Amino acid sequence: MSQKRNGNTGLADPSRLSSWDPEEKQLLQVIIETPKGSRNKYAFDEEDRIVGSKKVLPAGMAFLYDFGFVPSTLAENGDPVDVPVLMDEPAFPGGPLKRCIIGDAPYDACCSLMFAG
Repeated sequence: MSQKRNGNTGLADPSRLSSWDPEEKQLLQVIIETPKGSRNKYAFDEEDRIVGSKKVLPAGMAFLYDFGFVPSTLAENGDPVDVPVLMDEPAFPGGPLKRCIIGDAPYDACCSLMFAG
């Protein structure tokens, strides 16, 4: 449901942000898609430039960590690199975070970087 105004939707496109914080080069930028504790799986829609609901997990299941992507990256599946973010409190969908890498833990060919909160 894109609405164009002078060839522009008027919405920001976080997938085009720099991967690294321009001021503090050791911090990686992450855009949160799904917050910790949520049963809803959210994903960024590049065409509409919004984070929208993708599916709902079965009853009794929830995301253990915030999940997002690193802008301006490309994973093997053609999407930006997915990452879990370790924090005490959940973030919100579409929210940008700047985090330092604390480890590399590849599993299921997904989510290969870990970040401290």
